[in-house]
Amino acid sequence: RWYPWVNFLHHGSIWIFIVAYLAEKTRYYSPWLKLLGIEVRRMSFQDEQEYFKRQSRRQTPEPPSTWLEACRRSLIVGLAGILNLLKVVLPMSIFFYKFLEWWYSSDYAKRIAGDSTVNVPPPEKIEPDPEGLSIPDTPNTCPLCTDELKNPTALPSGYVFCYSCIYPYVEEHGKCP
Repeated sequence: RWYPWVNFLHHGSIWIFIVAYLAEKTRYYSPWLKLLGIEVRRMSFQDEQEYFKRQSRRQTPEPPSTWLEACRRSLIVGLAGILNLLKVVLPMSIFFYKFLEWWYSSDYAKRIAGDSTVNVPPPEKIEPDPEGLSIPDTPNTCPLCTDELKNPTALPSGYVFCYSCIYPYVEEHGKCP
């Protein structure tokens, strides 16, 4: 019951903030940024220089005063390096594991192996019935109309006919000619 009104107020407040931001009436383009006190703006040349000065001060750490401090720093650097390495290694290992799972569960791996496939021999050739039609000499000829095959269709017996010839015949007689 209340959801449509709350949703309207939520999206309406966002829309109002965006319009006010475009009209330069506020420094925040979202009500959530205003609540958090975060202002999004472009960096000026002075801001960029200040940023690089702070970065250069961070990159030159003070030398450790005691051997305990040196051990602590080297342990922190080592753990940070291991965590950075895990960011790359873990997703790659999950991908590799899923790939292997797919490979061994699919038929593709079995087809590549080749030896484990079973070749089924073709069925024995059915000889035509002596009372039926004679088989034409060329394979592209329909036994019913004795013309070249148009829209060839095979029956379960294995013989091929024109679809327009065999359909009415099978409907009338219920068997292969």
